[in-house]
Amino acid sequence: MKQRYLSVLIAGAFFCLQTVSADEVNVNKNDTIKTYNIDEVIVTSSTKETNDLRLLPGSVSILSPQAISGRQIDALKDISAYVPNLCIPDYGSKMASAIYIRGVGARSSGQSVGLYVDNVPYLDKSTFDFELNDIQRMEILRGPQGTLYGCNAMGGIVNIYTLSPLDYQGTKVSLSGGNYGAFKAKASHFSKLSDNLGISLSGYYDRNDGFFVNEYNDTRADKEESAGGRFKLDWLIRPNLKAQYTFNYDYVNQRAFPYGQYDKATGTVAPIRINDPSSYLRNMLNNSLYLEWKTDKFLLSSITAYQYLKDDMKMDQDYTEKSIFTLRQKQKQYAWSEEVAIRSNDRKNYQWSFGAYGFYNSLNTDGPVIFKEDGLKEILQDAFDKMMEDNPKAPQLTVAGDDKNQIYFPGYFKTPTYGFAAFHQSTYNNLFTEGLSITAGIRLDYEKAKLNYDSAVDSMKIAVSMFGRPMGVFPMEAHLKDETSQDFLQVLPKVSLRYQCSPGTFTYVSVAKGYKTGGYNV
Repeated sequence: MKQRYLSVLIAGAFFCLQTVSADEVNVNKNDTIKTYNIDEVIVTSSTKETNDLRLLPGSVSILSPQAISGRQIDALKDISAYVPNLCIPDYGSKMASAIYIRGVGARSSGQSVGLYVDNVPYLDKSTFDFELNDIQRMEILRGPQGTLYGCNAMGGIVNIYTLSPLDYQGTKVSLSGGNYGAFKAKASHFSKLSDNLGISLSGYYDRNDGFFVNEYNDTRADKEESAGGRFKLDWLIRPNLKAQYTFNYDYVNQRAFPYGQYDKATGTVAPIRINDPSSYLRNMLNNSLYLEWKTDKFLLSSITAYQYLKDDMKMDQDYTEKSIFTLRQKQKQYAWSEEVAIRSNDRKNYQWSFGAYGFYNSLNTDGPVIFKEDGLKEILQDAFDKMMEDNPKAPQLTVAGDDKNQIYFPGYFKTPTYGFAAFHQSTYNNLFTEGLSITAGIRLDYEKAKLNYDSAVDSMKIAVSMFGRPMGVFPMEAHLKDETSQDFLQVLPKVSLRYQCSPGTFTYVSVAKGYKTGGYNV
């Protein structure tokens, strides 16, 4: 009896499964309109790549707008938790935002991972940490990408693309808040002025009271405030000719570097007790003009960009309540770049891409160091005392500073850099057999880095005495002024093989040369 009921139950379940067709999934039978659940569509076009991004013979991660908003990714460093082999450490301010991919990166003197926003290269790591608004997609390409992106793409590339007002229209507003004084407001509007002309305008404001307490004065050591906006104009001049102008502005004002001294013996970090200001102030703007001419056979593109950066960083470099020494560094950057690329735009097995790139980056740094009263006693004077202990007959030396008992070490550095490159990449699909393809590329890259520096010491005084008898006070003056330069010329090749055994599965092997240019750590 039980077996019969079980057989009937199984047969009924099988009958129910058989009577549900594929077309009836997610269908509301009580409504005359059928609804289907489909995945989010992500546009993955590229102005230079000869492979479809989904079939690129390399390690690629793509973040969609849905993934970005769902995971509350508001800044570039937030993707560290979601992208394999990528790490963006927080060094205490938005000035130091190095990207590491597969362990390859650089905190100072240039970059080893490239960042592009709407095909515009960001040429300094001080510009990497900004608010992400209206993102169409993010691409993370791991491994050397020198063929198409240059020598400083040794670790990989992060590509960010924003929404176009010709493809998306509407208004978005979001407000959020939380503890520690967190508040964020975002607003954006996308509109078509005509069938061929669209504009978008967006802005944001973000603040928080910080999370670390400076016990020296009982204040928050990392309070932060930022604001910015973007304007974009898309113009379809002709059906095959498109222009896009983008303007970005970003402002940051934060208390920075909430550091405590590390005790190696106990493995603990001392509480934050900073007596001198530690902060970071930044103003940054970007302009770019993108032109695209598209035919049935090729796509010709040009991207012209200008970037301006002005910042002011203050740091208590001893990270204690003592007045030992401080640094105030100001940077001013003007950067221009131009890239012209042409690639095939047909469905033939052979795909090709050629391009040329040039840039000029003028970075001026004013970074004076001030030795204060405790620094004179505990560092400079201590060094003289130890020297006199080793030689009792030597005269006694006493270090003194200016009227405030400080020594000012000015340092001004100009580091202009410029470079040129030419590149080519070819892909041949269905080589010998269906599904097998080969990609080969090469880039000739030249870069020149200069350093003009001017540093002086004129507020240091040495009091000399012999056997307790004063011999006089002598000023110590030193002036270092010079210039130097370096040239870098590299050929960057790449070869990849890919075999696609099914529409959703492929195997590849890729060999590429990665290279990082030298520079100057001022």
